[in-house]
Amino acid sequence: MKTIEKCISITAGIVRSRWFVPLQAAVAAAAICTGLNMVGCILFVALVFLLLLFSDDILAVLCPVMIAVMTATSYYDNYYEMLEYIWLLIPVAAALIFNIFVYRGKFVKGRFLLPTAAVSVVLLVGGIGTIPVAEYFSGTALYYTLGLGVALLLLYLFISQRIPRIRQYNAVERLAELMYAMAILAALLIICFYVSRWSILSKDFHTPFISYRNFCTTMMLFGLPMSCLFIRRRPIHFVGLVFIYAAMLLGGSRSGLLFGTLELGMCLVYIYINNPEHRKLYRRIAAVCILPVLALGGFLVYTIFLSAGGRFGTHIIKPTEARVSFYPQGVRDFLEKPILGWGLGNMKNGDIYTGVPGSIIFYHNSVLQILASLGLVGGAAYLYQFIVRLRLLRQLRRTDGYVMLLPYIGVLLMSQTNPGLFCPLPTGLLLILMFAVLECCPVGEGSPEAPYEENVPAATS
Repeated sequence: MKTIEKCISITAGIVRSRWFVPLQAAVAAAAICTGLNMVGCILFVALVFLLLLFSDDILAVLCPVMIAVMTATSYYDNYYEMLEYIWLLIPVAAALIFNIFVYRGKFVKGRFLLPTAAVSVVLLVGGIGTIPVAEYFSGTALYYTLGLGVALLLLYLFISQRIPRIRQYNAVERLAELMYAMAILAALLIICFYVSRWSILSKDFHTPFISYRNFCTTMMLFGLPMSCLFIRRRPIHFVGLVFIYAAMLLGGSRSGLLFGTLELGMCLVYIYINNPEHRKLYRRIAAVCILPVLALGGFLVYTIFLSAGGRFGTHIIKPTEARVSFYPQGVRDFLEKPILGWGLGNMKNGDIYTGVPGSIIFYHNSVLQILASLGLVGGAAYLYQFIVRLRLLRQLRRTDGYVMLLPYIGVLLMSQTNPGLFCPLPTGLLLILMFAVLECCPVGEGSPEAPYEENVPAATS
């Protein structure tokens, strides 16, 4: 018993350390740069296993989970290659069951319980009576309907019990560190792709096709605004801001170019408004740097997107591409089945575009995806969830948690041209985690609704 208590105590010390996330990010970066991605993933799986055994801190557990996802991004085109390692999840599943029962707490009815439950229901009933039975019960369809619905609902119930217990550190800052680290790793993936092919690219430059560019862009949109919190302490984090945005451009994603630039502008405004003591310095820096930065940015945009070797040349949007075809098709599908839609797993539009193996047919627009796949019933559920989330963010406008509005906007915008919100892991999980953490934040300038210091004590030694 003393050995177990000692393990719990040591684990608690590691979890509350300021190096908890940075060290994991460093290991992941080393794995990515050396090509030892699977070795890195195995190490993070082992860490998850140990944390589940000796800690009730679910945020700490999810840190290596999310960083492992970034490490495994090189398998984006074919995750089936990882199936030979699936047995590693057996001890993790056993440890999760152990964690749920040993560290269980009281049921918490959070503000996002009903919206998440509503979304879970519409994902299951969407397309009923229309979608073929074989497609409804296919592995791919069930992964998305259950992964975006019931699984996230159960995860929210689990997380909402645990987040209020955190007392050793600021949960919002820890989440910000995690999202920041994921963005830097996503940027590093893009840079490593260029470095590994530089001998070819340097001779006759053509923007390389990076299959996971939009996935990395989504992660960078999550993490780019997090630098805003850390710049207040150390201006060196401006380098992180620039690094992430530059990698977003180098990835060759049009969504990254458009929405990344918009989010960068929002970040700069946020930094200026929330650091009044440095505003004069910021204005001086802007006066000196604005022309060189615009020139460099223009050069990158032209080279990566519009030049002869760019991804799109003079036609950055081609009328014949799948995304353009999906928009009118989505409208037609909604008008034909306006109540419950065609079902999320319906493969009727497979002739337009099917994507990577194991993927549903994405409309590449979340509004159309909801209305065409789930109908007006689905639209009402997702609108309900959106309104509840927006209300919380509005209440946090005088706190550090308000910065999370920026990645939420960024991901919503990204979801208008990509799957975005309809990726269970990591997008769905990150959003559930983000809002579960935020609802435990102090609200406004008055007394906190759920201060960390006065919440349920953690189950420790």
